[in-house]
Amino acid sequence: MGELMVPRSFSSNTPDPGALLFVGAWLVLWTIGGGVAIYIFLWSLVGRERVLVSASRLAIKRDVLGFGRLREYELTHVSDLRVSPSTYSPFDFRSSLQFWGIGGGVIAFDHGAATVRFGAALEEGEAKSIVARMRSRARFGAAAAQPKR
Repeated sequence: MGELMVPRSFSSNTPDPGALLFVGAWLVLWTIGGGVAIYIFLWSLVGRERVLVSASRLAIKRDVLGFGRLREYELTHVSDLRVSPSTYSPFDFRSSLQFWGIGGGVIAFDHGAATVRFGAALEEGEAKSIVARMRSRARFGAAAAQPKR
């Protein structure tokens, strides 16, 4: 109802610019919050996290109804692939996203100076199995630059 009623207040005879500024800011924040809520709902119904390992790249895509950003990493720059359960902090925005299964994860690796995480919905035992399987299929870090024997 807010999305329908608030825009009407802009066309009313309200001369107070402070009230219009407040209502405009409220509408923007309400719209962003609604978008996040819809995304979380869709993620919980049909969201998928896809991890693809090729001979030279590691690709991670978080997919909702066919839409999502693909992140690719060269295996020569991927190091220390590990199971690393993250700790929850109520003061960290990423931790709050992990609660909804959107961000982070229990599998981590270093890519340059950054730590990349994925596998948010995995249990630690499942993550260990996936890491072992990934290590058996591809070479990471400096070993990826060397030819296989």
